[in-house]
Amino acid sequence: MSEPKGRASEINRVFPWLLHFTIIDERLGDFRGDAYAIKSSDGLVAIDPVRLEDDLTHEVKETKYVVLSAGGHQRSTWRYRNEFGAVVYAPKGSEGLDEEPDHWYGDGDDLPAGLKTIPGDWFKKTFHLIYTHTDETKVLFCGDLITHWDDGIYRFPIRKGKQPSENAREEIRRLMNLSADALCPGHANPTPDGCQAALQSALDYEY
Repeated sequence: MSEPKGRASEINRVFPWLLHFTIIDERLGDFRGDAYAIKSSDGLVAIDPVRLEDDLTHEVKETKYVVLSAGGHQRSTWRYRNEFGAVVYAPKGSEGLDEEPDHWYGDGDDLPAGLKTIPGDWFKKTFHLIYTHTDETKVLFCGDLITHWDDGIYRFPIRKGKQPSENAREEIRRLMNLSADALCPGHANPTPDGCQAALQSALDYEY
């Protein structure tokens, strides 16, 4: 899938060391796409990156690594590599990538900033990522697994009247067992201290 045309026009600092960006993605029917960047001892690590407005680009020009949670989230990855020299990591088996990543990763592989990988189940060939900061704050990047619309209620990305599979529900339960503090979805606002509540919301929502 080609790079989206949308650019992030502001920066949300989830924590001083975790940046959040949102674009409107015309490829997804003008739905939102959310990206993150971790300021780590390994350098700036971008997760599922998007393009920023020109006056904000300085915030990400020091990106050393890009980590994709899924092939479908390549977004502005190759721009980051071509313009900033970022080294790209992508999940093994990713399809439809416009360029070859520098590294393919799988379950248990080492990633920049000490990111830990959790294979997705409901969405195949995807990974959830866990980052633990030096102050012990634990962040879960959950890709496409849950989202929200304008009402801000976290839920599975399915149409009204359809029911999530038991696999999807079990995947949420497994993630809850990680006891992460912050949740960073790929298509929703992050919540810095409400990860468990957001995941529980997806289980409780009346589809």
